[in-house]
Amino acid sequence: MSSIPYLPIEVILHILVRLPVKDLIRYTSVCKQWRCIITNPQFISTHLDYHVHTSDGYLLQLKLRKPSGQTFFPVLNHKTYVEHSVFDVPFSSEERSFRFGGSINGLIILVDGGTIYLWNPVIWKLKILRGSCFSNRSRVHAAHITIGFGFGEKTDDFKIVRILYCGCPSVQSRKKEPAKIEVYSLARNTWRKIRTNVGYYPTEKCSDAFLNGAVHWVASEAGGIIRSVILSFDLDSEKFGEIGFPKYYDDLKKESHGFSANVVKGSLALIACWITEAQLVKGCYVWVMGEYGVVNSWNLIYSICLEETTILRPLAIVNNYDFVIQLVDGELVSCDLEKSVHKYLDICKDNVTRDVDTFYESLVLYNEGFRLTPRKHLLVEGGFHLGKRKRSVYLLLQKKWR
Repeated sequence: MSSIPYLPIEVILHILVRLPVKDLIRYTSVCKQWRCIITNPQFISTHLDYHVHTSDGYLLQLKLRKPSGQTFFPVLNHKTYVEHSVFDVPFSSEERSFRFGGSINGLIILVDGGTIYLWNPVIWKLKILRGSCFSNRSRVHAAHITIGFGFGEKTDDFKIVRILYCGCPSVQSRKKEPAKIEVYSLARNTWRKIRTNVGYYPTEKCSDAFLNGAVHWVASEAGGIIRSVILSFDLDSEKFGEIGFPKYYDDLKKESHGFSANVVKGSLALIACWITEAQLVKGCYVWVMGEYGVVNSWNLIYSICLEETTILRPLAIVNNYDFVIQLVDGELVSCDLEKSVHKYLDICKDNVTRDVDTFYESLVLYNEGFRLTPRKHLLVEGGFHLGKRKRSVYLLLQKKWR
C-alpha cells in the first residue's frame, strides 16, 4: 500500500483556509500539527478574511418561539432564503428577552440588562461580560444605555462601546449629566473609561451600522436646539464623530419620521420612515452617502410604499441590496434596491422575527471563553462536562469568565 505523499505546509494552509468551520473543528483531531495550525490566531484571521471576501455569508434571523418566547437564530441562504441551520440560544435571559447587538465576523452579541454575551454559535464558544468601569448603582439608575459592537482593523481587536446616560432622558438633564463611556477590548479582556463628551443622544439601544472601522447610531443633540445626526465611534482611535443628515430633512421636521443607519454596498445609508399616528410606517426612503463623511454626497436611491398592506418597521439591509421590512401581520418582505422590485418571504411565519443581519461562519473566539455543548443546558470547560446548568454553577462561570 502506497503511503500518503508529503505535503508542504504552504499547501496544507491553502487547503485548510478554504474549508468550512465545522470541518476544521473535526480536523483538529487529525494530528497535533493540524491542531496547532487551525487554532493559531493568524490562521483564524486569514480563514475569516478569505471567506468574507469570497462569499456573501448567510442571513441571520433573531426569532422568538411561540408561546415559550425562547430565543433562536435561523440561518438562511442569502439568495434563496432556504434555511441552512438553526441555533438555539442555550442560555436564558434574566429580563423578558435579549437585545440583539449585531453580528460581526461570526460573533453574535446579545445584551441582557447589565450582562453582555459574546457568542460564536458555530463552534459553541461563549464569553460572558458582567464587569464595568462604573458602579452597579450607575448602571441600574442609567436612564438609557447604548451599545456598539465592531472590529478595529488597525488594532486587530473586537471592541464594545457602552454609553450610559444618567438622570431623566430630557434635553436639560442630558446637558447637566454628561454621558459615561467605557470600551471593552477582547484582546485585553478589560473595560476602560473613555473621557470624552459625546454631545449626542443615540435613539437606539444598539448601533445600527458598522462601517470603516466605526459603529454608527442615529442620534439627537444633547443640549440646545435638537438636531439629528449620525453619531460614529471609531474603534481604532476611540473617538466620536458626527455626520449630518441629507438637506431634505430640514423640510420634513413638521412630519413624524423615524430614522436608522445601515450599510449598502460598502457605503453608509440612512433609512427614513414616515410614521403614522398609530406608530406604523407609511413609507420608507433609503439614502446612500456617495463619499463617506461628505453631507452633500447623500443620494436618494429607493423609496417604498406598499399600498396593499401596512409596514410595521424596517429590519435591515442585507446582501448589499436587499431591504428587509416587516409587515403588521409579521410577514417579511425583501425589497431589491437595484431592481426596485419586492417579494414576500415565506419563512417561519409561526414565530416572531425580532431582527435580521448578515452572518459569516468563523473560528473567532476559539481560544477565548468557555465552550457550550449543542446538548441543551450543558456547559463544558476544558473537555469536562459540568452537568445540568444549575444556577449556582452558572453564576460561578459568569464570574470566572467575565
